[in-house]
Amino acid sequence: MNKKTTVKLSDETLETANALSIADIEFLQTAKLYILLPDYNAIAVHGGFRETLTELPTDSTYDPSISKRMREKYSHLYWLRYIDTTTGHPVRLADVTDVHCHWSETYDGRFGHAYDGHQSYQSEDKPVESPHATGLDLGAVYGGYLAAITLTETKRKIHTVKAKRVYYKSFNKTKGGVQRPL
Repeated sequence: MNKKTTVKLSDETLETANALSIADIEFLQTAKLYILLPDYNAIAVHGGFRETLTELPTDSTYDPSISKRMREKYSHLYWLRYIDTTTGHPVRLADVTDVHCHWSETYDGRFGHAYDGHQSYQSEDKPVESPHATGLDLGAVYGGYLAAITLTETKRKIHTVKAKRVYYKSFNKTKGGVQRPL
């Protein structure tokens, strides 16, 4: 028996979804959960890694038809930002306090050096470094910087460009400097 799940979307999300073309949807369906870069002992991921993750899914393509259990096991790869340092559990952005930390602060590098997005560091003009991760989202959409990295066998080069304008206003700073939706 299939159970139907109803998800309530914000007006803004509905507006965005309705504006997508077939080509947009087809492009989004090719999204990868991660991209391994073995020549550089690195991995690119949108979200992050929970401490409990010991292996990556064998297929990096996001497949919405996989079981709920498998979706839950790997969902943090595209949405994780903060964790509770006492339990290791993810913390919703709206619930983050000074006692929570970005997942990269506890990541041990088991999948290689991680290059991640998802958490916008709007007050920064260069990527945010942790011992085993580099946060590349500098909030270009909010008027910050667009960041990229070039990896070679001997070095890495960081590229940043200031956004020409503010494209979207939706975030403010809360206690502890953590950004969350208005």
